[in-house]
Amino acid sequence: MTQQTPLHAPVSFQHTFSFFEQAKLCNQETVEETVLHNMQLRCQGIRQTLQKLAEFVRDKLAPLRDDLEIYVSPCHASKLPESLFFSLTRAQQDPTEDAQLYLLLQEEGAEIGFGFGLRGKRRGVSKIEQRFFDTLRRFHRKAERYIHNLQRHTYRLWPSPQQPQNMPSLSIAEWKKSGGVVVRLLNRELFLRETSSVEGMVTQVFGELIGLYGFLDRTYTDIPYIRTLGYTLPEEQEPIFIDDDLTEQHEALQDIALEFVRYASQEGFVLTLELARAYILSLQTKPFVILSGVAGTGKSQLAQLFARFLTEDAEEHGENPHIALLPVRPDWLDPHGILGYDDSLTGSYQATPFLRLLLRAHQDPENPYFAILDELNLARTEYYLSDILSLLESRRYGKEGELLEQAPLYLHHHTDPHHIEDPHAGLLEIPSSVPIPPNLYIIGTLNLDETTHRLSPKVLDRAQMIELEAPSPSSFLQWLTKQRSPSMARSPGRIANLRAAFSRDALFSAPIPPSQWSQPPESLAQLVALLDTFFLLFQQAGFGFGLRVVQESLLFAEHTCRMVGLSSFHLPWVIERILLQKFLPRLHGPKHQLEELLSRLLLLCWAYWEEPETRERLITQTTSPEEVAKHLRYAHDEEASPAPAHFPQAARKIAKMIQKLQQDGYVDFHA
Repeated sequence: MTQQTPLHAPVSFQHTFSFFEQAKLCNQETVEETVLHNMQLRCQGIRQTLQKLAEFVRDKLAPLRDDLEIYVSPCHASKLPESLFFSLTRAQQDPTEDAQLYLLLQEEGAEIGFGFGLRGKRRGVSKIEQRFFDTLRRFHRKAERYIHNLQRHTYRLWPSPQQPQNMPSLSIAEWKKSGGVVVRLLNRELFLRETSSVEGMVTQVFGELIGLYGFLDRTYTDIPYIRTLGYTLPEEQEPIFIDDDLTEQHEALQDIALEFVRYASQEGFVLTLELARAYILSLQTKPFVILSGVAGTGKSQLAQLFARFLTEDAEEHGENPHIALLPVRPDWLDPHGILGYDDSLTGSYQATPFLRLLLRAHQDPENPYFAILDELNLARTEYYLSDILSLLESRRYGKEGELLEQAPLYLHHHTDPHHIEDPHAGLLEIPSSVPIPPNLYIIGTLNLDETTHRLSPKVLDRAQMIELEAPSPSSFLQWLTKQRSPSMARSPGRIANLRAAFSRDALFSAPIPPSQWSQPPESLAQLVALLDTFFLLFQQAGFGFGLRVVQESLLFAEHTCRMVGLSSFHLPWVIERILLQKFLPRLHGPKHQLEELLSRLLLLCWAYWEEPETRERLITQTTSPEEVAKHLRYAHDEEASPAPAHFPQAARKIAKMIQKLQQDGYVDFHA
């Protein structure tokens, strides 16, 4: 097949959806000829954009199947189209069949699917559908789970394409009898939010459809019609089934980040997609996350919002049993402040809100629970949290990521358990010892002033650190005046789907076995090579790191690959997050210790870090003040830089630390 020239700019649909709105109005009313002519020109422009995107997708799918032909729907002179689509069909298909991968643009959004039907009368439909399921059982190891997966939030089983979108999904048994459609949609807001990666997003979805339905095994000729579903979802009618196939995890995790941004916006919180992804990925990598930043950046609000986002269906009378907001007290000098204690005078156990949450999580191992330690460094964190941090590291996992054992948390020395009344779970039993449940997440907020304590290396090594920056006044005003989108309907079934995808079917932050990694080997090799560089640079300045950092970095990269998909995986973003969340937070010290390290890290943000010679030069050669000064200017003025930084956010942070070091002779990451 002849390869097309790659696109040099992202395909943009910025004004496409508004065109369909105006086209509908023009078709209903009599409009001036000049207006109609301009609309027809716009139609031709959208059609050309679709043609380019179709060529791009076809070329990217060529390794999977190289006999796909393109069809783009025409623009008629008599009536403006209220939707446009392109389809990819196999070149030598039977003239009585109609099988296609397609993308349909309409006012509501972008519809992506895989459709099959018979032209003319649908004879023998029931036999075709039965053969489809038989083929799935023959070709797919997880066939039954694939079938159940059709009823997830991204797919619905309906009796015909004409049914309204609020109609409940059919059961598999009913659908087999009646035939019908499978549906899916990319909401227009979601589609426009990802304008810079439209080609990759569409290609990824098409590639997943090919894999999911066995396109290469010719099972595509046995698949019923496929159409898509809107963002507002009906109540779930049957139990939720989440398939653990990598492609499904990619879709679900991408949905979580995008929907959380929209959810936070509706709650009055300014949140970027990058921060949402970093926070979710950090929780999946490690069940202990610390949010730092100046007062008023929304650290506690972010933690509470995400916890509610995943567990809102469990709220009763304004209280959520999955969340505990715990203000840390300066007098917490030992674990009693957070775990409570056995009162020998009364013969009872003085339980704390944290312990109650832990016990509720222990009773409900399928769902996540969130303990939010507000201002966790008002007391010395390594004093009151030391037992928990050590026990988190005692977990031992099997080859498939299953938890085999962990050291227990000792609460008292009595043979018989204590009992306490809990407003959410009723009577709770406090045994003499209990393991820390894997579904318990600890999120701490960090403030640094004269009343607080620095975090020790023990705490930092065991946490993912995310620094929040306050939005600028202009960006905040822009957010305030932005036209709000309609409220997002969230059914209990939808929330359960998101929760299950986040927790990886109740595996939570368990490590992913290397045999299941989806990252390409060359990406892993580049990541490990740069980690070697970080280790050497930091060791030269007197800061050592253990293998825990390597394990968490690889796991963070794998979770990122699963979230965004292999086609959109961007290794520099992963490296920048690792640098910001694991390495830089350890830095504090005088100028003679940190100046050279920070200077080399600043240059690394622009250097060709993929090349071994460049990394070696940064490790062995002393930086020149002129070169550092030049890159300090680049960090604050991107337009002055001859080339964009590979790690722009890290460059700005490092530049601030260098300037603080030059001014005061001492610097702290959190200052």
